Amino acid sequence: MEKVKDESIPKLEEYDSHLETLGERNSYSKTDGDATFMRMKEDAMRNGQTKPGYNLQIATENQYITNYGIYWRPTDWGTLIPFLNSFKEKYGKQSEEVVADSGYGNEQNYAYMEGEGIDAYVMMHRSTRPIEPEAVFGDIKSNHGFKRFCLRSNRKVKVEFGLVALAHNLRKYSALLSGRTAAQSPAFATV
Repeated sequence: MEKVKDESIPKLEEYDSHLETLGERNSYSKTDGDATFMRMKEDAMRNGQTKPGYNLQIATENQYITNYGIYWRPTDWGTLIPFLNSFKEKYGKQSEEVVADSGYGNEQNYAYMEGEGIDAYVMMHRSTRPIEPEAVFGDIKSNHGFKRFCLRSNRKVKVEFGLVALAHNLRKYSALLSGRTAAQSPAFATV
C-alpha cells in the first residue's frame, strides 16, 4: 500500500498536470508548453518530422502588417475566427473583405464571415495562395532572415513577432518616404 502511495499517486498527479497543459491540443513541447508539434514547411531532412512550433497568422494591407496572431493549432481552419476577432478588438471594426486560401475553408468560418458581413474570397486550391501575405512572409524570411522564433512561450513569441512586424512596416514606410523625397528634393544638404 505504501508503494502505491509513494509511486503511483505522484505519477497520476504528474499525468493530470500534463493533461492540463495539453488542453485541446494533441501534443505539446516539454521545452515550451505553449508550442504544439507540427510539420514545418522548411524540413531540412525531408522526412516529415514534427517540431514544436506556432502557427503565425497575419493580415496585410498594401503589404503592411495590420494584425498578427500566434496559435497552437497546426492547421489554419481553426485560427480564422479568433484571428478576425482579434482584428475587431484592436480596431473596433471588422474587415470588410477577407482573402484566404483553401486552408481556411470550412462551414463554421463561412458562417462567421457571413454573420459579420464580411465579403469572403477563399481560394479553392491550396496552391493558389493570396499574393499579398505571401509576399510579406517571403520578405521577412528571405530578405531579412527571420525563419524561426528564438523565444519560448506564446507571450514572448507574440512580442518577438511584434518587433519583426514593426521592423517590416518601418522598412516599408521608410522606403516609401525616401522614394517620395528623392523624387521631390534631396533628403539632406551637404555642407
